[in-house]
Amino acid sequence: LGHAVDRRPAELSGGMRQRVAVARALAMNPQILLLDEPLSALDALTRAKLQDEIEAIWRQERKTIVLVTNDVDEALLLADRIIPLTPAPKATLAQEFRVTLPRPRDRRAVNHDPIYRHLRAEITQYLMSAGKQRALPEEDSVRLPEVVPITSSDFVPRAVRAATRTKPATNIDKFVEFYDVTKIYPTPRGPLTVVDRFALDIRKGEFISLIGHSGCGKSTVLSMVAGLTDVTAGGIVLEGREVTAAGPDRGVVFQAPNLLPWLTARQNVAVGVNR
Repeated sequence: LGHAVDRRPAELSGGMRQRVAVARALAMNPQILLLDEPLSALDALTRAKLQDEIEAIWRQERKTIVLVTNDVDEALLLADRIIPLTPAPKATLAQEFRVTLPRPRDRRAVNHDPIYRHLRAEITQYLMSAGKQRALPEEDSVRLPEVVPITSSDFVPRAVRAATRTKPATNIDKFVEFYDVTKIYPTPRGPLTVVDRFALDIRKGEFISLIGHSGCGKSTVLSMVAGLTDVTAGGIVLEGREVTAAGPDRGVVFQAPNLLPWLTARQNVAVGVNR
């Protein structure tokens, strides 16, 4: 966090905000450390470094640590005991698995360790079996609603609909096109360039994954494609139309849940259907 010590949370990525939260908890020097999936939003390198830091703190100070995680490998790298919970409702503690691997545990070497591989397979199989045994509610017959397809042009002023109406794609290799996309945020210390001339062509139906360290601009790129963040320079074209605003043709799942707290789960889903 050295390069970001004077930035406000709004200027940090989701992963970097989580690193600040971990550092704040450690700075209290607590007697017991409770970690609720603290590394889930971090990139692989930062996650590995923090895992090593957490284990080093435990090894040096013998603090009591309770880690909640859905990552079996992370639990095997850090814990003395792994205790699965039975599925809800009425979840209870299930059988425990003791981890006898010597410390410190080298994540590059453990994949070849027969004890590690056996434990990972045993725990994974146990979790899968427990999930299959979960009692599911009987499905009632549901009448599906009459859903009328809409396009983003329905939400754009009439004067600019012609300019934003979808055009037939002439090049299927450029279903989504980023051309020199740049994003600069103003900060008290001056302009901060988060994305610098990002260029990428995506074919229709492709599954693309953006991988990078915390704060490198991954979420900003998605936010610009969604039309929720303005592009400082360059542009993004989706199926022959430049992205200028948000629209229902792009579904977004954010890094942190953003559900409406006064609605039920079903009503939150219905927001999308009604829209």
